[in-house]
Amino acid sequence: MKKITLFILTIASVSLLTTSCSKCYECTTEHEVEVITPDTSYITTEESTEDFCTANSDEVKQKEDEEGATCTAI
Repeated sequence: MKKITLFILTIASVSLLTTSCSKCYECTTEHEVEVITPDTSYITTEESTEDFCTANSDEVKQKEDEEGATCTAI
């Protein structure tokens, strides 16, 4: 029983240490949206914003490069 408790505490400690170095970002992405009405249709731009936390700065760069997001640290 003591070994199981020690194992659980070790796993919990490791997970806390790895998540404590994360940094949060606010990432904004623009999307083109087609609006269709009974008389006409047109294309407009819509912005979406999400909070994104990671300990790996490469993930932020990937989000900016692949999705065209603009991320700022919060």
